[in-house]
Amino acid sequence: MTSPIRILYIDDYPFDRELVREALKKTGECFKVSVAKTHAELKMMLKKRKFDLILSDLDILGYNGLEIIDYIKAKKLAIPLVIVTGTGSEEIAVEAMKRGVADYVIKTPDHIKRLPLTIKSVIEKKHLQDKQKRAEKQTRQSLKEKKVLLSEIHHRVRNNLQIISSLLSFAGDQIHNKKIKAICEGAKARIHTMAMIHNILYERKRFDKINMKKYIQQLLAYLLQIYRTEKCPIEYKINCPRLYLPSNNAIHVALILNEIISNALKYDFKKGDKGEIIITVKKSEKNTIYFSIMDNGIGIPEDFDINKTSSLGMRLINSLVKDQLKGTLEIKKEKGTEFIIKFRITNNYL
Repeated sequence: MTSPIRILYIDDYPFDRELVREALKKTGECFKVSVAKTHAELKMMLKKRKFDLILSDLDILGYNGLEIIDYIKAKKLAIPLVIVTGTGSEEIAVEAMKRGVADYVIKTPDHIKRLPLTIKSVIEKKHLQDKQKRAEKQTRQSLKEKKVLLSEIHHRVRNNLQIISSLLSFAGDQIHNKKIKAICEGAKARIHTMAMIHNILYERKRFDKINMKKYIQQLLAYLLQIYRTEKCPIEYKINCPRLYLPSNNAIHVALILNEIISNALKYDFKKGDKGEIIITVKKSEKNTIYFSIMDNGIGIPEDFDINKTSSLGMRLINSLVKDQLKGTLEIKKEKGTEFIIKFRITNNYL
């Protein structure tokens, strides 16, 4: 059985009270009406009882005009208020609505008939608003909890990556075999690359995309700090428009850039030469991304085939481009080495 709609009706004129009662009875709906005829009754009822809706005349209980609305609003009860009055002034109706009245019904035989429908409509609207407020509150709470969780995850991931990096450094210090030592250093650099992406994501408070120009600048600065020496100065240029990539694409691109640039810094430049690395990024209207990583170093052998190489770094580059990015890789060997990577992204981040 549906619970009755609890109504507080404020009116000190018997004829009008009866008119409203009859209008509500004729519908067959379940209304439970409490009447306040004096200011003391109004005060007591608002204090001791719960109501779903308030009906009120505009000039009652010693209040003048719209002051009754302000009195009820001052109680902050969050109960919708419907004015039922014999005053048919349009100006009063507009002013009542401005003060937060839910609706306005004139006490004439023709207009009073719509009072039950008005009450139901106002109640339904109030229920919907309450539901939306609860949903918004739950959403805010959920976002707050997720923010705390993400912060905790960030710190744990950062700490774990730091521990792994420290372990690799410790292992490298104990290893005298140059080949194995180089493998440890390469693994450490890859971990740092992923950590940098992780930090950029966390700093931006956005977890769906990465500012690639900013990342490339940070990656180059880090790698140059590791590999550059005074005997072989390296300059670099970055030609990159404003470009944001989805985080999953950005991580794969970051690892590819790390491998290509690291290899160039380690193997492509002779002592005394002035090295140069140029990174160019382009974008098209069809969500196609173009990366060119070029250096003026000694280059790679003419017979080099990336599909047959035993180099872990080169195999990793090839796998990330083809298997993860679903893109194409071209290597040019004129006046140094140039890696050209093309791939498409599904989301429109361009």
